[in-house]
Amino acid sequence: MLVHRVSAVLLCVSILVLTPTYVSATLIGDSVSASIQPLQGSAGVITQFVSPRVVVDPGVEFGGSFTPNAASQPLPIQLINSFEIEIDVLASAFQIKVLQVSGSITGFTSFTGTVLRVNLGDLNPSDGAFISGITQTAGPTSPIGSLLVSSPSSVLVDFIAFGDPGAGPLPNIYKFQLQTTIPEPATFFLVAIGLAGIVIVRRKK
Repeated sequence: MLVHRVSAVLLCVSILVLTPTYVSATLIGDSVSASIQPLQGSAGVITQFVSPRVVVDPGVEFGGSFTPNAASQPLPIQLINSFEIEIDVLASAFQIKVLQVSGSITGFTSFTGTVLRVNLGDLNPSDGAFISGITQTAGPTSPIGSLLVSSPSSVLVDFIAFGDPGAGPLPNIYKFQLQTTIPEPATFFLVAIGLAGIVIVRRKK
């Protein structure tokens, strides 16, 4: 049947052209969430991020502190073996700053495997796009164990070292660019026409 054939052709064409459109989206004004997640028993959160927070520019949205190697120790020992961490979310990027805590003796700590994860979620750009990629644009690369898009609205950064000697003295600043994607509306229209035509033909049979 002609209708069936036309619908099938439209469906095939829509699948072939189902390529995402990369857009410049903005997170300004969006409510985002973040957390510090220890990945080894030696690591612990001293002050967790207050979350969620509305993205403003300029301004640091999240601030907290952690110990990478003294989680089992009393708080005074944790504090002298700790770092502060801040996240500044921008329109389509973010930066993580690792700082020396006043009174801390921790200057450089390196581990075997990832020790701490920074999660950034609820990234829902104002134009309906979703997060499809992330790249590091500045800062030392050796302390970063993993850098992933964990869902269409969240990313994660894993650390294996802090105060990396190659980055110079603290604070260390890591900058990341988010890639956002929105599918072509015309593609969805072609898919809808193709599927609708096939359904109609099947019902007539």
